[in-house]
Formats: sequence, structure tokens, C-alpha cells
Amino acid sequence: DCAYTIAGPMPQGVLWTLTVSDRDGRLPVNPAGRFGFTSLDAMTFGPAREVRISLGREVRPGDFVATTGVASLRLTLRLYSPTVATRAPGREQLPSVTPLGCEEEAG
Repeated sequence: DCAYTIAGPMPQGVLWTLTVSDRDGRLPVNPAGRFGFTSLDAMTFGPAREVRISLGREVRPGDFVATTGVASLRLTLRLYSPTVATRAPGREQLPSVTPLGCEEEAG
């Protein structure tokens, strides 16, 4: 029931995928059929190719993944590049996850 933003740079020249699932690897079920983004379909901004991806139950503008039906949340970032195998990117070269808040259950 929480919302998050994943924002920041992605390593240059690297194919990447970001997948949203629950702790057991089940993908969210949503009308868009979207459970993540890749370097080929995510919007990027500026020379650092920064991404801004929102997650949550309430639709947000831009790149968004609805997390309806996911009891827990696991984000998996995969980087595909021969150079990443020899030298992993530092924290400053990767996006960060920022919590935006949680909805309280009506009761």
C-alpha cells in the first residue's frame, strides 16, 4: 500500500531491466500488464540519462508500475554489459528508491 519513486542515473552503455515483484517473485497484476521497465522503453532525462519511475496503487504521470495485489515489494535491477562484470557501478551511478508514503487501511 506504499508508493515509491526510483530516480537517478543508469550506467552508460548498459542494457538494464527493472522488475517489480513480490517476495516470492510473483509479478503485479494490473490493467496495463506492466511489471517493469527496460533501458529500451523507460524515459530518460539529461546527459546522465536519469530515470524517474513511480510505483504504487495510485496512477502517477510518466513511467509508472501499479503494485495492486502485491503484498510485499521486491525490485530487481539487472545490468547487462561486459564491462559491468569486471567493474560494478558505484552508488552514484545508480538510481535511488525514495518512499512517497503509505495508504492507511480503512477500518
